[in-house]
Amino acid sequence: MKFVLASIALLFSFQFCLAQCEAVNSLLSKGDRFLQHSSPNYQEAINAYTAAIIACPERAQEGQQRIARMVNGINDLRKEAVTAKTESDRLLKELEIAQIETYAALEEVKVAEADLQVALTKANKLVDAFYFYGDRFALAYGENQQFFFID
Repeated sequence: MKFVLASIALLFSFQFCLAQCEAVNSLLSKGDRFLQHSSPNYQEAINAYTAAIIACPERAQEGQQRIARMVNGINDLRKEAVTAKTESDRLLKELEIAQIETYAALEEVKVAEADLQVALTKANKLVDAFYFYGDRFALAYGENQQFFFID
């Protein structure tokens, strides 16, 4: 009698284990679906993989491999993010240098414009001192009150 009861208990536990191991496929697929979205839900994927490992220890290796693959993917994303940050920092520094150079060039242009304005004022003053006639001759009045002809 004890043998029969033990056999029945063993049979039920075996069927329970088989049912749990059959659920592993759906748990693993569920974890995979969480990772396939445009914004993966890593926590839910880990929960599904861990549930699959607990449900059927005989197939725990599959869940562990998927967790390891997911972690490798996260590490790759982290490396890409670090590389992108490094590149953006480099470009930002180049932009700051270019901005400083642009401001320096703008200051040089302002100084040159002021120099040009002084030269233009002097030239206009000189031209105003001439009296032109015949589109060819100019009469200039000098500092010592003398007139000069310029051809």
